[in-house]
Amino acid sequence: MSNIVLGPGPEIPPLTAFVQLGLTAVYEASSLDDFNSAFDSVFAQSLKDITFNGQKLSRDEYKTKIRSQQPLATPASSVTFGGTVTDSTDNNTGNVGAFYNATFLVPLVIGAPPSKQVLQSSLNILVKEDKSLGGVDPRRVFSVDQVAVEQASN
Repeated sequence: MSNIVLGPGPEIPPLTAFVQLGLTAVYEASSLDDFNSAFDSVFAQSLKDITFNGQKLSRDEYKTKIRSQQPLATPASSVTFGGTVTDSTDNNTGNVGAFYNATFLVPLVIGAPPSKQVLQSSLNILVKEDKSLGGVDPRRVFSVDQVAVEQASN
């Protein structure tokens, strides 16, 4: 009987990739179920320290705010990161600062070309291991300080 060699196991993405992939999944979600799943895979259930445009929010209020940034529940056609920085010593957990744009194509009138709406955001978050989770990647966001503005463009 021969031994079956399995690989080293799943690879956990570096901290910046975790943040970029997670935020992209949130903004590009095409259904409410996809959005909820993506949001929950990034933000801890116990997330309490949230400031959005200077206003303190609960996790549920923040989730609603993020979902409402998607015009007419339209998934982002692209999410681009202008920069991401971390102060992590292990490249898995720590503070992360990110600047990103989420671009949405919004159909306003049937037959007319869609309008483009751009969400610009600066985000500072704390990513830690969530001890209540098992699985491959138990990292979640435990603190959020975000500034975001929406701009319409054509």
